[in-house]
Amino acid sequence: MANPWPQVGIETYKVISLTALGEVSAYYDDFARTLGEIPDERGLTDQFLLKLAHGHARFYGTRTTTAVEGREGHDYIFQCTIKRPTDGQVERVKMYIQAKTFKPDNNGILVADFTYQNANGMQMNLLRNTVAQARINNPTIRSFAGYLIYCTDRQFNLFIPVDDVIAAYTILPNNPGPVVANRALSQLFVQDKLKYPIFDLLQDAM
Repeated sequence: MANPWPQVGIETYKVISLTALGEVSAYYDDFARTLGEIPDERGLTDQFLLKLAHGHARFYGTRTTTAVEGREGHDYIFQCTIKRPTDGQVERVKMYIQAKTFKPDNNGILVADFTYQNANGMQMNLLRNTVAQARINNPTIRSFAGYLIYCTDRQFNLFIPVDDVIAAYTILPNNPGPVVANRALSQLFVQDKLKYPIFDLLQDAM
């Protein structure tokens, strides 16, 4: 059985993730150009995890069932152990991940579906509630949640904490519908891409 809490070096992850994301973006681009379709988001996460593992930055990844995703708002859970750079203490980290893809709309603007909702509510709120409850249930584990955004252009592969998505959505004017809201949120995060690189994913756990 795989170790559910493998140790991952923060700096090692940063280096390997850059290569891994470049390969994932190349696959996404090839898939879209060749087949005319967008690859499955979880399949892109599968590839990302595999390429990290090949580079000795292995996360323990658990795919969420469709039913659990509908209730809790995440489609993957990453787990690992890190050594905090500030004091050298070893800490368990659990990441509740929802994968999305940036796709160009009819005007060529990159858009991801941040406003997805089902009978249980808006996905972003379900995800935030899930991680809040996880922190209560397991206070010794550092838990956080967010969106892994994949793109054919590697510079727009992002990790956006769920709290940032909710904060940005909350201040949108005039209660826009999902099309307008998704475009506005996506443009905001594209413009702020330097704040949200996936290679800083573990840094967000600090």
